[in-house]
Amino acid sequence: MRNIFMTGAGGFIGSELIDVMRKSGESFHIYALVRGSRKIKGPDITLCDGDITKSNLGLNKENFDMLTKTVDTIFHCAADTDLNLSKERLCLTNVTGTKNVLDLALKCKEKGGLKKVNHISTAYVAGARGSVKCVVKEDELDVGQGFNNRYEESKSAAEKCVADYRSKGLDIDIFRPSIVLGRYEDGKTTNFKMLYQPIHFFSLELFDRLPAPVYDVANLINLDTAAKSIFLISNRPGKKNMNYHITSPNTVSIEKVLDIVCGYLGVKKPELVPAGSFDAQKEYTPVMRRMIAPYAAYFNYGAKFDMTNTFSALEGADLDFPDFDEENFTRLLKYCEKTGFIKRKKHAVIR
Repeated sequence: MRNIFMTGAGGFIGSELIDVMRKSGESFHIYALVRGSRKIKGPDITLCDGDITKSNLGLNKENFDMLTKTVDTIFHCAADTDLNLSKERLCLTNVTGTKNVLDLALKCKEKGGLKKVNHISTAYVAGARGSVKCVVKEDELDVGQGFNNRYEESKSAAEKCVADYRSKGLDIDIFRPSIVLGRYEDGKTTNFKMLYQPIHFFSLELFDRLPAPVYDVANLINLDTAAKSIFLISNRPGKKNMNYHITSPNTVSIEKVLDIVCGYLGVKKPELVPAGSFDAQKEYTPVMRRMIAPYAAYFNYGAKFDMTNTFSALEGADLDFPDFDEENFTRLLKYCEKTGFIKRKKHAVIR
């Protein structure tokens, strides 16, 4: 039986990973780091009160010592993902938090039988490289690029921390998801951030015009596909200290996304304007600029993500990467509508 320590077990990817593990039939027990939460339940889960931002993860001595002698696998899923948070807050959670988890990992390796740490990062550590056409390799991190926001910068710094601990003898795999949307199976999501926020703006018909993507590509992946990919790769024996792009080989144009979303909502599709000639100062109010600013870079993302390591690790696995076609998007939008996150116009075509 695997004894797994997990941060972010109640979060977007963490909770789905637990679901994937349960469906796999594998024997495991999860020790979930929680901060006062009791949402995570099950006979296969032990809750450990703590805080990733604190020394020894805020664990009491009894739990800390127990974990160092018991845990053989770590999944570090916890992160602050809000693009508008301060640099200090993001660094505390995403960088210091990672360091604290890896300090525990060193103790687990020293006292017990730790085999592997799985660190959930983001494909967007590529940062501002997305402003031009290029291919981002899985073994690349710092190539002198800038960043579109403080979140990307903090996740890049966390990966540099991982590199330091790899040199201390830990086997740490890094998983870099792209933009993760709801499950392919039923459209369900617990995280209405990233693309969901612009979808909400479009449902309110707040924007008549948008800066057109220079390279009209969005890399989207369903939550269940991402979680299953991470789980399958984490179980594969083989190379150590690998980086994996948990992205889609099938990109979709921003225009197609708008066609599907606006068609479903029954709203007017914003006009796409060449980004170089778009003047947000004239076109948008200050409130509109603040609303769209965190997402503008992802409307203009030209980079593609190499998946060589991912495809190699998943060779022979029972896993598909679904297209983000109208059927897939409609499931996502129906779930959003069901939860009240968006509302369709009365004249919208029933799909």
